[in-house]
Order: sequence, then structure tokens, then C-alpha cells
Amino acid sequence: RRGVAAGKDALPLAGEAIGARFDFADYASVVVAAVAEVVDVAVGAAGEVRADFVDDARDDLAENPQSETGEIVYQGKCFKEVGSRKPEVGSIDTAPHNLRFIVPDKFINWHDLRLGDFHENPKLQCGDFPIRDRDNQWTYQFAVCVDDIDEQITHIVRGEDIRNSTARQIALMEALGRTERPVYLHHPLIVDANNKKLSKRELAHSLRQDKEAGITPEMLFGRVCHKAHLTASDSPIPLFDAISIIMGVL
Repeated sequence: RRGVAAGKDALPLAGEAIGARFDFADYASVVVAAVAEVVDVAVGAAGEVRADFVDDARDDLAENPQSETGEIVYQGKCFKEVGSRKPEVGSIDTAPHNLRFIVPDKFINWHDLRLGDFHENPKLQCGDFPIRDRDNQWTYQFAVCVDDIDEQITHIVRGEDIRNSTARQIALMEALGRTERPVYLHHPLIVDANNKKLSKRELAHSLRQDKEAGITPEMLFGRVCHKAHLTASDSPIPLFDAISIIMGVL
């Protein structure tokens, strides 16, 4: 869902607010085209994906176990294996359903530049997870994997609230043919006075608002570094100085 119109307009504006710019015109069409191409390959390989026809509203999630982090582990109560055949119109195959990736039951060793080493089995963390939902929308987990493969992303830097997704994304990318894993770094989150992370969902203060208020990228970097306890004050800092400060603590 990286390609929604609101995100397409908002991301370049956010980049401008910190002195960055996008060097491509329509990333959404690139991602959608890549998703369509890769999912055709995945669905054509028997055993890699499954169609789940369970009505989520009726599926008693209380009966499913939870992982150590409280995440519900899917148990596959009702599913059909998907091969290369085309479903007939009006059959159960065309009813609203999730399309799930069959997660290999194995532990994955991976390293985070900040948090260290991890030894995780996504089968135990979440079970088989959706790559396309009941509304026929590609999920976040699938879109980011296809996007990173298509763009040949080598380093992934993101918030530590998404760390639990790493092992399952590695498993999916490897199933889609990626052989060399990206380098990962999960950074701490900046939270508000109520200890909630700053996010669009929580209607947090935005970079666009800062830009309109006359906040420069240097002022923003200074505040961020100070909030992360990397500097003694929130004085303005140039981008490359901020990067040097952050790299110095890794």
C-alpha cells in the first residue's frame, strides 16, 4: 500500500522539509508493476502461497495462540492450496479471501547494526501471513519486500516498532528469489508526552507543519539528535554532521 495517492504527494513534501528530494517521478507505478509480475511467479509455484477463505469477523482469534510479544499466530483453520490453475468465476476461489504466504518452519539468524543478533522463527511469531487481503489489496509485508527487491535496496533503516517483521520479510524475499539480505538498522522511536510514537495514525505533528512554521532542516536535525540524547542541546545541525553523530554511536 505504499502507492496510495496521499502518500505519493506527502513523501516528496516530507523530503523537502529535511532537505532531500526524490529522483523518480512515479514510484507507485513501479511498485505495482513489480508486485503484479512477482505474484504471478509466486502463485504459479505450488506450495508457496495459500488462499484463506476464513471470514475474519467469524474466526475466533481467542482460540489462536499468541507469540511472546503478544502477536496472534495464525493457525490455518480454513485454507486451500493455490497452484497455477485459474479459478472459475462463481467458484469459492473467487469469493473474498486472504492470500497468505506459507512461512517455512525454520529459524532465521539476522543482525541489526544497533540491536545485535536475532534468532527467530516467523512460523512461531505470526504463522502464515497475508500478502493480499480480502479487499484484494496487497499488504504492507508483501509490498515492501517486492519494492526492496525491485529497487535493489541494500540497507534498511526503520523504527524499532517494525523489528518483529524482519524475519518474516527475509523469508518472503528469499522465497521470491533474493539471495543477498539487506543490512538492517532499527532506530529508537520519538514519542509524545503520552509515550505514544509520532505517527499519522495518532495525528502527530507533521514535517509539513514544521516547514510552514519556518523550521529549517538543520533545526529539525538538531532537535531530533537532542531528543535521542545524542547532543547536549537542540542547536541546529547540518545533515552530514547529524549523520556523523549517529554513526558515531553505532
